[in-house]
Amino acid sequence: MAGLFSSPSVTPRRIFFEVEFPIFPYRKYRGGYRISLNPIEIPTRTYVNPIEVALEYQEVLDSGKYQNQADLAKSLNVTRPRVNQYIRILGLPDAIQDDILSGRIKATERQLRRLLTVR
Repeated sequence: MAGLFSSPSVTPRRIFFEVEFPIFPYRKYRGGYRISLNPIEIPTRTYVNPIEVALEYQEVLDSGKYQNQADLAKSLNVTRPRVNQYIRILGLPDAIQDDILSGRIKATERQLRRLLTVR
């Protein structure tokens, strides 16, 4: 058993019989690497309404505080295409936007981008 986790090339997900286990972090021990029996705690993400984000981006751009999407993106530390992706979802029909804003539909920005291509 000593050599089972001696190499960092052994991934913790594929240890026994190709069965997937939760992700466990590697810990460095005397002879090499071993798997820690304490799973990584992955923080849960809270839902962010993409329409609200897009409306905030558009409001800031309309206020004149930033000249263009590139300036806004630089201040938010995101890419310009990412700002553009959010602003594009404001092109969805008002009925869909209202349902998302009211909370009847929970959708991510990525899911809403797919709706833009279906016309």
